[in-house]
Order: sequence, then C-alpha cells, then structure tokens
Amino acid sequence: MLFRSHFPPQSPVRNYGHPDASSTPKQCKKNSKRKLVKIPNEEKLTILNINCRSINNKIPELHQVIDQVKPDIVCLTETWLKLDTFTSEIFPAQLGYQIYRDDRTTCKGGGVLLAVTNKFLSEEQTDLKTDCNIVWSKISLTGIKDIYIASYYKPHEHDEHSLKELWLSIAKIPHNSNIWILGDFNLPDMNWSNEAPLETCKFKDMYDNFSENMICHNLEQMVKIPTRDKNILDLFLTNTPGQVCNTKTLPGLGSSDHDMVFHEISVKRGRIKQMPRKVKSYNKANWSEFKKDL
Repeated sequence: MLFRSHFPPQSPVRNYGHPDASSTPKQCKKNSKRKLVKIPNEEKLTILNINCRSINNKIPELHQVIDQVKPDIVCLTETWLKLDTFTSEIFPAQLGYQIYRDDRTTCKGGGVLLAVTNKFLSEEQTDLKTDCNIVWSKISLTGIKDIYIASYYKPHEHDEHSLKELWLSIAKIPHNSNIWILGDFNLPDMNWSNEAPLETCKFKDMYDNFSENMICHNLEQMVKIPTRDKNILDLFLTNTPGQVCNTKTLPGLGSSDHDMVFHEISVKRGRIKQMPRKVKSYNKANWSEFKKDL
C-alpha cells in the first residue's frame, strides 16, 4: 500500500505527514505489581531516498519533509549542485546532519548527496570512490557491524560504465560489513519480483550482468513499488534484507516526477566484547614474607 498524505487546501506547501510506522512503545496498563520488563536491544533507523531534479529550488520543501518525517539518513540524487554552492545553503547546521556530496561537474544534471544525523558517528569513505556518481559514508554504532552507506546515480539506462564502476566500488568494502546503497539506478525494464529483465528490454546483457553482480556481492533489492510512473527506478540494495522492516513511498519533492521512498530498518545491538583484564587475588598473598620485606 502506498503512503500518501493529504494537505490542507489553504496551504501552498504539501503536508507530507509522518509515515505510518512508528517505533514509539505502547503504554502499559498500570498494575499494582511491578514487573521487570526486558527491553530489547534494538534500534529503528529511517532513510529517505529522494530524486530532486535540482535541489536549489526545492529547499523549503526539503526542510518541511525533514521536519515532519525526521529521517536519520537522507539520500539525494540529481541535486544539480555545483562546487560554488555551499552545503549550509541546503542543510543548515540546525538541522543536525553531517553532509557528504559528489557533484557532477563535467556536465549538466546529476549529483548525489548523503546526509547522516549527528546522532551517529559517520565519516566519508573517499577510498571507495570510483568513476561514477557516488558518495560513501561509514556509520559506526556500538554493538553493530560498520554500516557502509552510499548515494548513487546512474544518468542513463544503458550506462554500462557507471555500473562497472559501481561494482568496483562495492568490491572495496571491508569484509563482514553492512552495505546499504540507495539512489536512482535508471533500470526501468527490470522485473524485481524475479530480478530478470522484461521481454521488451533493449539491454538484456547489461540487466543480466546487474543481477549476477547482485548475487556475487550478496545484495538484494528492497523496493517493489513504482517510484516514477509505473517504473521502479529509486532502489535500495543491501546485504542485510532481513533488517528492512518497512518501505513506503511519499509524494515527490516539489515538482520532481519521482516519488520519495521511505525505509525503516531494524538493527540489533550486540553485546560489547570486553577486553580481558588482570584481577589481583590478595587473599593468596604471602603476607608474612611481605611484612618481613617492609
């Protein structure tokens, strides 16, 4: 079921509302006997994947969406930003995000941006960068394997070079890590129910190669609902599909012809392994000899 919010007719700006899913615990009924409640060591993270088709003229709408949905991570594609645009113009410091960008400066259009809440420890992974429009960040959470998250944009359906560079980038990720890749992959002729190209596909070899590389890197695609007209273009690839507990669409940002995609991810924190330490056993000390030495 697609998630759509209605907005008041008197307001010129859309009211996106908040997704149905909520991690707010239900209030327990009062009881005369107090019971010990075991709190699950689990955390819900939320991501918004947005194709902007230029973010400069949609900044108020972006801020409204962030204020209402409050995502932990925002992935933007087709930002159309240039190097002379300050990040603070798009994401002011008071929004509380760490920003990573990869502007497409060689031609018009493109550009990706990744915004990670300051609540998480994150840092850009420039060593994973290859010759495609992508930006990587590593998120480190206590008790969880490192999360490598990327915002990626492929400008044309038949852009095999971009996909080749994407797989080279993924191959650099350290073993035993969580991988989350979001963005606009421009693969309209993929049937995601069986991960095979449609009969009408003009680039079947490229599509087949994409499916094979997903298997090679143990990745699954989580978006099964259209994000632009009848096509599923804005994808989420991950090697931890069991963590993705909710995926919905929201109305496109401003005049963008892509729906926004909202994801809710459940991550469980493991126990922190303590370093071994020496504990002196004083009751086994030879105190008589110790007193003689004094």
